[in-house]
Amino acid sequence: MADLYLHVDTRRVFRGDRELQLSSKEYSLLHYMMQNAGVVLSRDKLEQHVWDYDFSGGSNVIDVYIRYPAEKVDEGYDKKLIHTVRGHGYVLKDDDPMKRLSLKTRLVLLHNGMMALVVCIVLALLFSISSREIVSNVENTLEASVFGAFEDMGMKTGAGISIPI
Repeated sequence: MADLYLHVDTRRVFRGDRELQLSSKEYSLLHYMMQNAGVVLSRDKLEQHVWDYDFSGGSNVIDVYIRYPAEKVDEGYDKKLIHTVRGHGYVLKDDDPMKRLSLKTRLVLLHNGMMALVVCIVLALLFSISSREIVSNVENTLEASVFGAFEDMGMKTGAGISIPI
């Protein structure tokens, strides 16, 4: 699950390269959630699998206990793995939306993105070429108009005269 690793034989838990120190109940909760990764687990279900069947804790016992491993697992990470599903329970999931897409869908998105990039490059090149042509045409028209105006006024225009645009 993402970069969260639980070693059952040694009962050690790691997030990335950092080892997490968990109590027995925290370990049991996390182990059960990892076995059911992506599945929303109700408070009752967590209570049944982590505590004894005869245990009848208060309504917030799971809420209190789930916070301990959640804080240890998610502390210092932008990507949270333990999520509350309001009104239903808790879920352990890697919330990467790209992982929910099939390989075919990801390839289609990649292809479409590359095609859009090619279209943008072609349009930029066309705009660059056409804008150079437009500027050149405007310069030639202005130059002809200005020189024509000078000549109409009886002024001489020579090869050494330049008119800034």
